[in-house]
Amino acid sequence: MLLSSWCARAFALAVPLWALAGCTLLTNPGRVRFDDGGAAPGMDAGPGLDAGPDAEPAPIVDAGPDAARPDGAVSPDAGPPRDGGPTTICGDRVVEPGEACDDGFTTACGPCNATCTGPGTGATCGDRVICPDVEVCDDGNGVGGDGCDATCAIEPGWSCAGTPSVCTNTCGNGALDGSELCDDGNNRAGDGCDAFCRLELGWACSGTTCRPVCGDGLVVGAETCDDGNTDACGTCNATCSGPGTVPCPEGQSCTTGRDCVTGACRDGNCRPCTPESCDPTLPYCDYNCSVCDPATHVGCGGALSYCTIREPRRYHCVECVEGRNCPRAQPICDANRCRACTTSSECSDARQCCAGECMFFDSVEHCGGCGIRCAGGQVCTFGVCT
Repeated sequence: MLLSSWCARAFALAVPLWALAGCTLLTNPGRVRFDDGGAAPGMDAGPGLDAGPDAEPAPIVDAGPDAARPDGAVSPDAGPPRDGGPTTICGDRVVEPGEACDDGFTTACGPCNATCTGPGTGATCGDRVICPDVEVCDDGNGVGGDGCDATCAIEPGWSCAGTPSVCTNTCGNGALDGSELCDDGNNRAGDGCDAFCRLELGWACSGTTCRPVCGDGLVVGAETCDDGNTDACGTCNATCSGPGTVPCPEGQSCTTGRDCVTGACRDGNCRPCTPESCDPTLPYCDYNCSVCDPATHVGCGGALSYCTIREPRRYHCVECVEGRNCPRAQPICDANRCRACTTSSECSDARQCCAGECMFFDSVEHCGGCGIRCAGGQVCTFGVCT
């Protein structure tokens, strides 16, 4: 039982005076109460008695006067302490009441001083002292090219430590250090990661490995073309390693009308053929948007070097025409595209189909049949190794 409640109950029960040790008798007009004298800080005297503040020594204010029997002699207490508002924190990058500035630091240098009450002392790049507010290095000279630039920022390809800063060129060691964006293990430019370990245009680097980005319109590295997309049609194939193998359908990106099935390239995309959309720069372009001359094949080139008809009076460049222009490894012209043979019946001139190629079986590699190889020093005569 709480002491204040015990004092009240003990008095009501008329217990002996020796049992009332620690209790003080207080009298007020019209009532009598016991106070615990602060022995139980912050506690009321109990229901029906005074719920006001404890005696002076008590450090904690209680909940207020008794609701049932207001105490006229003791003034109501103040209740919980008033909230003084949010605490102001210097160095949190938020300017709060009472602050003139806050740069996120509690140092005297930089834009704001250590107490956020006014401007800081500033920082001087090149004074051999690092102000963390605005500097990440300071090698004492205030010039670039040595790892710590004129603004006291670490330069790409370098790492800096200490005060004053000692900087080391790390570009080319094959590991990402400091502010490096890439490191391919050398200091050469033109391979995706330049001599300062910065990314070069047209490349993508992951750690120490860089590769050209096919489809960005930039021809770099091993790319032989890049028409700005990664489809197989048009002027460049899907891997940027050579010309596209087919013209592009309507809606696909293009460079000229010869990239498109429609023969019309406008605003970078293949469009329907109209007199307005027909590309006037093509060597053979009539009102039907033909992009080449079927008699001379003018307008075609590269992998699509033959001109053939697609629709009445509309001609376009294709990979092959009637078996012409197909390489040995893909000898069959099928729908104007070259492919490997599948049966000997597709081959001409009594050639036989072997491993996708049409050939005569009269070589030391294929003597008399596909894959029959003559022994060293032998020759193949009429299909027989001798």
